[in-house]
Amino acid sequence: MELFQYYLKYDSSINNALLVLLAIIIITWLLSLFTSNYSHVDRIWSISPVIFSWMFYKENNTKTLLLSSLVSIWGILLTYNFYRKGGYDWNNEDYRWVYVKKKINNKCLWELFNLLFIHIFQNIVVFVLVMPVYQARFQPKVNIFDYVISGFIIFFLLVRTVADQQQWDFHVEKYKLIQENKPHKNFLQTGLFKFSRHPNFFAEQSIWISFYLFSIISSKCWINFDILGPIVLCLIFQGSTTLTEEITLGKYPEYADYQKNVSRLIPLPSNIEDYIKDD
Repeated sequence: MELFQYYLKYDSSINNALLVLLAIIIITWLLSLFTSNYSHVDRIWSISPVIFSWMFYKENNTKTLLLSSLVSIWGILLTYNFYRKGGYDWNNEDYRWVYVKKKINNKCLWELFNLLFIHIFQNIVVFVLVMPVYQARFQPKVNIFDYVISGFIIFFLLVRTVADQQQWDFHVEKYKLIQENKPHKNFLQTGLFKFSRHPNFFAEQSIWISFYLFSIISSKCWINFDILGPIVLCLIFQGSTTLTEEITLGKYPEYADYQKNVSRLIPLPSNIEDYIKDD
């Protein structure tokens, strides 16, 4: 009962944020229909949580300031990485949507998937992820646990940033070697990618699991409704990771050896040196 009473706390910021969420869903969905490009949600993915978090910010409330600032740092880093990869080019579309569309292979089913999953579901997920900021409006005091959680988030942000940079450097060098018709490796196997096949995915999920801990402190409940955000995000990443690896394996059969020797997500010691050979 105490948990329900906690969630019945209300102020007008939630109404305004829900209206923005509805507008984002409608606009991105209409853009997908008019352009036949299904990556418009990807373009807003790192931006809308920042918008929502500052809509939940409350003046003279240190905790909402702390949480909104952390979300903003996350958003800036992800937006920059998405930008430099050409994500904001109008005609750019995530190769995975092209792959999924071919698998569904039915226009009506695809458009239903487009509306319900790509636009409604995914936009709601990013909204729920930042709900701890809204709950912080009612628990303004920052304590030692909030700073500890912030430290975890900053650590995982650094891991994600390093992984993204290593991946970027690898692909820049790879395409340079391709243009020069020189030997090259097909996928990254060094740095953080020596211990995890997707260290950036691992860090991203860890960031939002850590962010949920703020909600535990505010609600004084280990399990509350905000947990749906990180749970669903992890499930989405599981599907996305499987799809990404399926596509990569189809292009590069040697990826199977990498899968056998390196952890999927959680960074672990590996025996990758035993099979890596110069191309």
